[in-house]
Amino acid sequence: MEQLAGTTLSDRQLERLTTIFSLGGESASQAMSKWLRSDVVLKTEEVRQCKPYEATSLLGPPEDLITACVLNLEGGIEGKLVLAFDDESGLALTDLLLGRPSGTAQEWTAIEESAAAETANILGCAYLNELSRQISTGTGNDEIVPSPPELQHDYASCMIESLLMEQMIASEDVLVIVTELTRNTAKLSWHMLLLPEPESFARLASNMK
Repeated sequence: MEQLAGTTLSDRQLERLTTIFSLGGESASQAMSKWLRSDVVLKTEEVRQCKPYEATSLLGPPEDLITACVLNLEGGIEGKLVLAFDDESGLALTDLLLGRPSGTAQEWTAIEESAAAETANILGCAYLNELSRQISTGTGNDEIVPSPPELQHDYASCMIESLLMEQMIASEDVLVIVTELTRNTAKLSWHMLLLPEPESFARLASNMK
């Protein structure tokens, strides 16, 4: 992959992205509430631009197990959207989704993986639809099309290395969306990583002015 100059977003642009993902979170909250038949609130705290090693530290110690749902993106933005949890939180999320007492899930089986994948699909589409609307130029080429979620389980260090290697070569930076999910009184913190390809990163920046 060709080495390209990185794109640096200003504080104002990052604030704009935070607003966009907050709007996406409202749509995601409605979709999740309908699916689970109870109130679910997704709150976007901030969007950060950082180096891959900084993203690694946000996800936890390198020896911790991480669960990630990876959506490959085409269309208006090309790259990847990653929903990442430490393994314990990922399993706790599946209990929440399946209406089971916390701690029921002790390992990833087909049931847990299916619940996590469906969640990633619902959340990812809600956030990406809002992002598509905000970067729209009216040309009909702005829709961001995600692939079906791919689940990955690995140690944090290995996970980040495999996900971000191309990003490190191409443009160095990633976007981390710090998000909290609340259902009733249960809260779960997790992160989304948006890994645009260099041309898409530049396009995203140009639409955040």
